[in-house]
Amino acid sequence: MAIILCVYTSSTFREIRLPVMNNSDYSIALYKNIYGLVKDVILKLEVIHEEWVFVEDSAYSIMKENEGYERQRLQNGDVLQVYTENEVISVVVRKVSQPFHVFKKISITDMNRITIGKNETNLIRYDYSGLVSREHAALSKGAGGWQITNTGANGICVNSQLIRGSYDLKFGDYINIIGLHIVYLGDILAIDAADHDLRLSEALKEYEYDADAQEQTGNPQKRIVADSRILIHRAPRNIEKIETQPIEIESPPALNRAKKQPMLMTIGPSFSMAIPMVLGCLLMTSGSGASSIATYSGLIMAVSSAATGVLWAILGLRHQK
Repeated sequence: MAIILCVYTSSTFREIRLPVMNNSDYSIALYKNIYGLVKDVILKLEVIHEEWVFVEDSAYSIMKENEGYERQRLQNGDVLQVYTENEVISVVVRKVSQPFHVFKKISITDMNRITIGKNETNLIRYDYSGLVSREHAALSKGAGGWQITNTGANGICVNSQLIRGSYDLKFGDYINIIGLHIVYLGDILAIDAADHDLRLSEALKEYEYDADAQEQTGNPQKRIVADSRILIHRAPRNIEKIETQPIEIESPPALNRAKKQPMLMTIGPSFSMAIPMVLGCLLMTSGSGASSIATYSGLIMAVSSAATGVLWAILGLRHQK
């Protein structure tokens, strides 16, 4: 389930799709040159356990039905007002199962007037959270082509610009009516039919490509007058500022090598083990006044123990190298 924020200012409309992320902070930048604001507004959000909330900030306050909305979960259909120091921004929360648009092409060659609204009498019936009027907009065909007229209380948007009156449609114009997406393609209307709140009258016939008719009339793309409009729109992105200041990285500490142990300290314990044995043998010799087999055996044992200890100590030092 994707969450889309429909942002309305006094002159502009944009849809912002929240990214798929969890347990993180996120911010949305509403730039003044894009949204027609006095100054930039940064809306702060966070998502915890896949639940999105607005975060408090001194630069703005968010209200829903005159009550604070910060730290409340974003719910489908919530209509919010963002109050800044200079203006009021409206935000409508939409949860959609399919974040991408799937358009259905409707032929309007034989049509003269198409109405859009929530009444059953409209050829395009649509409503969202009660924000769409009974007859919200009307498309009419004249000598110069098709024109769209706003007849609703909340206005319509063409190419992300809010329209309160009438507007002469040009090929590729993108129409948004409280979340209903329509693209004007000359004799064709491409309507986002994936929305469950949308109902199309049976009087509207789906467009069918006729190769023979195209050959007789020529390529319709050649009849399109080139202009400087931007026909591809995408949600604004937050681009992190690249740090240009030099960063000083400390050098790694010097390698701490252990001091080599002196040879005397290595073989000394082995000799010290033999000293008691040698003293005992000397005591036995001086006491009896004569040598004996036991005395010589003790001396041999003491010397061999000392020699064996020294040998193992030397082998250990070589192994450490």
